[in-house]
Amino acid sequence: MDVIQKVLKNDLCTGCGLCSSLFPSKVVVNKGEYNRPVCSEKLNGDEQAIFKTVCPGINQASIKTNSSHPIWGPIEQSYIGHSNDKEIRYLGSSGGIVTQTLLYALDYNIVDIVIQIGVDKHNPLENISKVSRSREDLLEATGSRYSPASPLEYFLQTLSDNPNKRIAFVGKPCDCVALRNLMSIDNEVKNAVKLIVSFFCAGTPSRLGVRRVAEALNYNVDMPVENFFFRGKGWPGKTTLVQNSTSTTMEYSRSWGKILGPTIQSRCKLCADGTGEVADIVSADVWNCDDKGYPLFTESDGQGLVLARSEIGKSIVAKMIRENIITVADYDIEQLSKVQVTQFERKSTILVRYMAKQLGGLIIFNMPNQRKIVATKYATLYKHLRVFVGSFLRVIKGRM
Repeated sequence: MDVIQKVLKNDLCTGCGLCSSLFPSKVVVNKGEYNRPVCSEKLNGDEQAIFKTVCPGINQASIKTNSSHPIWGPIEQSYIGHSNDKEIRYLGSSGGIVTQTLLYALDYNIVDIVIQIGVDKHNPLENISKVSRSREDLLEATGSRYSPASPLEYFLQTLSDNPNKRIAFVGKPCDCVALRNLMSIDNEVKNAVKLIVSFFCAGTPSRLGVRRVAEALNYNVDMPVENFFFRGKGWPGKTTLVQNSTSTTMEYSRSWGKILGPTIQSRCKLCADGTGEVADIVSADVWNCDDKGYPLFTESDGQGLVLARSEIGKSIVAKMIRENIITVADYDIEQLSKVQVTQFERKSTILVRYMAKQLGGLIIFNMPNQRKIVATKYATLYKHLRVFVGSFLRVIKGRM
């Protein structure tokens, strides 16, 4: 069986789109409930070897450094902060850190273009891969996009269309893993990519989930959608549908927690890296919590985690602080488990979920440098047993 078919059969595809970019004459991305490759022709031996190296579904590699935290990965510096640009802070999901970082990289001649996901203007419920070159381009793509996205679908074609251009890439953690995997075997890509930015990701919801959110916002299928915001325009920002110049909104806690979250794809339930470990700079929500530790989603001025994971990331963050582009305060990374509970539990139990998938699915895949064993000490034996049994049952029932 072709290696791509094995990945699909075992629900290991992340939907990054890189295989389509690598083998455009043989692979296209089908936009069904999730984004999935469709092959018109079987890959040859060399192509299959390349696929096995780069596919993040079967090779979810992290980076081994002396600064790696057992749960949160490589960390050079950790802050909590926000953009000092009021528009960027307002439009962004977590204090505007991601957008501000990308704008800084463009303005200060670190990169020439940014490859990222943005809203499809023809159907704002959907995403497209886009190239940004200006503040205006970046602002059009600001805010979370909780629907299937394949930012690497045209990556090599974009590289070819922009010779000698320095590239910043922003994507989900699995997208960044795919790009790092490609950089490990392709020097042209390695030399072109100057900055990788990511964010904490809880998983990719299905298009069915997106439709359910739209329907809950009184979506009229006979009218065009003028705009659709999953988040942004405040923090956390409301989910907003605009049709016929009329806006209907929904609280983030409902749109994600009740509707979108339960529809995430199977591979996300096995994810060893929802925190962007291979990126240079990462941001995430650091929620305000009540006395019992539960996140408060009341609207307020945005703030976000600012993790510098590499030397270039550390340098860029330091310069943005020094030039008053962002405002930050030191952040104790040990406190993050209280507000990013899902990420903490997924990482601390990754070993038993990994074992359950391999035993129940009779499939082998790689997660090098993911600290699977050392992370186990952050969960109790009871927790590990419960997660293993639950995961194993989901695997044999075809739900993971």
